Amino acid sequence: MLTEISATQWRTLIDVALNIAQSEPWTWMHDAQVIGVEHPETLEKAYCSIMGQESDFKAIAVYPGRQGWWSYLQLSSEEAESDANEIMYKQRCLVLSFEPSDRADADDLALLKHVGLGRLAGGSLIPSFRTYLPGYVPAPPDATDFQWLLVALPQILAAAQEVYAGHHSIPENGIDKAGKMLFKRLSASGTWDSLWLKPDPVADFSPPTIQLEAELAQAARALPQSAEIWLLEEFFVPEAAEDPEGGRAFFPRAVVFMDMESQEFRGLTLLHPGTWPEGAGESMVEMILNRGSRPAQIVVSKKENFILAKPFCNVTGIAINLDQAIDILPDLRAAVEDMWREQD
Repeated sequence: MLTEISATQWRTLIDVALNIAQSEPWTWMHDAQVIGVEHPETLEKAYCSIMGQESDFKAIAVYPGRQGWWSYLQLSSEEAESDANEIMYKQRCLVLSFEPSDRADADDLALLKHVGLGRLAGGSLIPSFRTYLPGYVPAPPDATDFQWLLVALPQILAAAQEVYAGHHSIPENGIDKAGKMLFKRLSASGTWDSLWLKPDPVADFSPPTIQLEAELAQAARALPQSAEIWLLEEFFVPEAAEDPEGGRAFFPRAVVFMDMESQEFRGLTLLHPGTWPEGAGESMVEMILNRGSRPAQIVVSKKENFILAKPFCNVTGIAINLDQAIDILPDLRAAVEDMWREQD
C-alpha cells in the first residue's frame, strides 16, 4: 500500500470498515438507495451505494464529485445494460469491499498485518480498498481518495442506521419527488446533520468530442475520397498494460476502422486512457493517411461515438451515420483481444 498513508491512518479506516462489516447495512439497504455525503473541507459531494442485498458481493461504493455521480447514473441507466463491461471501465468511484480470507488479496492481508490486525486473516471478512479511475486498473487509494473514504464511510453507515430506525425513506437512486437526496453534512457546531439536498448537475458531463488541429484536418482532407464506408468502433481491451513510464497500469482503448463491405480492418490503434479523446483524433488521421484515401462515410453503432466523431467528420469532409442495429462490437473486441495476446 502507499507509504504516504501511515499505519495509524490505515488502522483508523480499517476499524471503520470492520464496524460496517459487523453492522451489515446491506441486510436492509438496497444498492439503488443512494445516500450523499458532503466533504467538510472541499464541500464536494459524494454519492454512496451499499451493495450486497441481492448478491454475495458485500461492498460500499463511494462516487465522488460530479464525475462520480455521472458514472453511477451511467452504470444504473438502461443504456448501460447493453454494454455494462464498457461502463465499468469508465467508472470513477472508491470501493470498500469484503472478501473471505481464503479469497482475499495478498496485499490486503499484508495491510492487516502491517496495522496489527493479522489475526483477522483466520476467517473474518477481509476489507479491501480500491480506487477506480476511467481506463485504469483498480488500485489502492492515494492520499486524497483515502481522506474521502475516511469522511464518507462512517457517515454512510450512520445514515443507513437512521434509515433502519425509520427516520428516512430512501427512494430509487436516492432522489425524491422534489429532486433531492438525503445527505450527511457537517454543521458549524461540529455535528453531522441529515438533510435533503439537490445532487450535482450532470449536464456538463456529456460525451467528449474530437477536435482536430487545422494542420491534421487539412492533411486528411487533402487525400482522395473513396466510395468506401467504414465502421468506427472504440472500446477498452480488458487486458491490463503496464505504463512504460512507471505510472498506473491501464486498460488500452482500441480505436478500430473496418470496411463495411469487405469486413476487413482499415486501421487499428491502442491508446492510453490519458490521451483520450485527443489521441483518438490524431490516430484516426494517421490511419486514414496510411490508407492513402478517406472513406465516403463513417458509420457508428453508439450515440456516444456519433457525438465523438461528428466534429472529426465535419472538418475532414466525411459523412457520418448512426446505425444502432449494428451488432459487431463483441466480435471486434474478441479479435483485438486475440491480437493483443499474440503480441505478449
